Amino acid sequence: MSLCENFKQLWANKNFVNLVICFALIFGVSCGIGSSLSNLLNPFGFTPSDIAMIGGACLLLGVISALVFGCILDYSAKYRQIHLSLSFLVFVAIVSIYLVMLTGDRPLKAMICVTSLMGIGFVSLFPVSLSYGAEITFPSQPSMVNACMNFSGQVCSFVVTALIIWITDIDASNDAIASEAFIERRKT
Repeated sequence: MSLCENFKQLWANKNFVNLVICFALIFGVSCGIGSSLSNLLNPFGFTPSDIAMIGGACLLLGVISALVFGCILDYSAKYRQIHLSLSFLVFVAIVSIYLVMLTGDRPLKAMICVTSLMGIGFVSLFPVSLSYGAEITFPSQPSMVNACMNFSGQVCSFVVTALIIWITDIDASNDAIASEAFIERRKT
């Protein structure tokens, strides 16, 4: 089978297309949030060291959970159930982060807890999604499946990061905005 035929067959698989859309959105949001974390948290009073601790906890627990979920997949092969569970965890974590940010100024411990949940969901979901993609498209080449999923995720990541930068880029040199009003405007 030629490369073009393999590519067409891959994109004709509706389950694969649905998985790619889900993966791309979650990957895009994850990379967008990760690369813009200081833009998002600075208006809420988090210092650079706070933001580093939040990001570090998110990554540490995410990597550990990715290893755990990889072992679970090896023994159970419940790709769909684990994928749906992690997707739901990502949703809960994002809503929780929003709620924690609304509760008050600089709730560091709560933010570390909810971003750790986000890390467990985001970081674990990447290898689970790639494995699930290879599973539902068998006998297609896993390298082709992973390349298509990664490309879609990177495109979505670029768009989400650009949107976050555009949304959070408020002109700090504008003297017409008082400091309190400026902070409230950035929080919004």
